[in-house]
Amino acid sequence: MHHWIREDLVQLRSSFDKAVQEMEDRIEPINGILADLPFGADGGRLQISLRVKESKRVAEFKRTLNDFAGNATADFDVVSFYNDIKGFMDQIRPGSMDRDALLDRRRHVEISAKASWPAELEREDSYYNSLAGKSGGEVQELVAFILGSALLYSLGGEAGSKPVFAPVMLDEGFIKADSEFTARAVSVWKSFGFQLIVATPEDKFQSIAPYAASCVYISKNIKGV
Repeated sequence: MHHWIREDLVQLRSSFDKAVQEMEDRIEPINGILADLPFGADGGRLQISLRVKESKRVAEFKRTLNDFAGNATADFDVVSFYNDIKGFMDQIRPGSMDRDALLDRRRHVEISAKASWPAELEREDSYYNSLAGKSGGEVQELVAFILGSALLYSLGGEAGSKPVFAPVMLDEGFIKADSEFTARAVSVWKSFGFQLIVATPEDKFQSIAPYAASCVYISKNIKGV
């Protein structure tokens, strides 16, 4: 029983505690890239933050896990210990409805973003944890920055290294954007290491053309071919 506690419960406790730190470690280099990229028409800077937001149930699970893992070297009555821990283990067995809710640390944090503005503007920082109530321009820019950040978080290597080959296809990309927004959005995608492939209607081509390495014109006849 001591061997099982050391090999499994102690390791689970360690992984549970380290998971949030690992998320923060992956966000840090992304914030480093964002710090050099203008956000919004006023030249702000966007930063992503993570906050632990554990429910009472998760907090209780964590306390119980720590208690059981603490018995790695303690003396205890095996039968009594087994009876005590059986219900705890039932919560996280494969197939349990509670397993993901308790063990998936991504569910235990809240991600938000803060935009800071140049001091001369005397403008308060803007905070974002949803797109509700934002203007169309704000939504477009947030989606470009946050989606790019999320992809880099998922696809980046150790220590937040950029993906070597990661083409991203945007259908009707930037069709409602002005040239300044397009420049900022393209810049953030390229800074994250992605290769953009953008499909856009002919009348929106001019706003994207200055940032394209190559362009392909696709047309169809009256038969739709």
